[in-house]
Amino acid sequence: MAFLAQLQGHAAAKQAEEEVYDSDLLKEQSAPRKRDAYGDPDYWETRYQADGDEGEVFEWLMDWPQLSDCLGPILEGCGAAAVDGRILHVGCGNSALGVDMRQAGFGGGGVVNTDIAPTVVAQMRQRFPEDIWEVDDALNMAYARAAPRFNAVVDKGTLDAFACSEGAQSEKLKTCGAYLREVRATLVPGIGRLVVVSFGQPETRLKFFKGAGGGAGGGAGGGAG
Repeated sequence: MAFLAQLQGHAAAKQAEEEVYDSDLLKEQSAPRKRDAYGDPDYWETRYQADGDEGEVFEWLMDWPQLSDCLGPILEGCGAAAVDGRILHVGCGNSALGVDMRQAGFGGGGVVNTDIAPTVVAQMRQRFPEDIWEVDDALNMAYARAAPRFNAVVDKGTLDAFACSEGAQSEKLKTCGAYLREVRATLVPGIGRLVVVSFGQPETRLKFFKGAGGGAGGGAGGGAG
């Protein structure tokens, strides 16, 4: 059975220590009127188009320096640090996390960044041409399913987007279950891990794993640190 890698506490501690506060992030997280749209692909496409041709890099929740102490050992444990280890950063948006993981020596067999919004994929390809950026739907991972299996799937806010989408709770459970089953189909059997970095408390996210009938692959690894 999968379990949630909930790193919000670790993030809060580091931010308090370093007195780092991202006003844009705080504005996003304090605007409940927007959150219902986060599960809508059209919302993201429109948002990225507004960033212009070059776009921008934006990190939801945490960046690699904040995540590395917790995420690094998980990636090592599932083989993603090996020469042939593979990582999928699903719903990457305009995050450079996949770039940072590759530069830190993870995903020697490939770090693939996917998003449903063609505009942001084009923007990130232009900004980081050495990395892999592909259009793929997290609810129908045609590209990721056709690729070799991944040692790790890293989700930084994607499950949150589905959890915050419009509709009844039963619909959210159905959508999140479909997403987690897609993830399971992309993982290396037995050792593959889904790592979820979430703004939500564990109890608000674990129900989606239970609703998916055990979650993704061999489970999600991690902890609050």
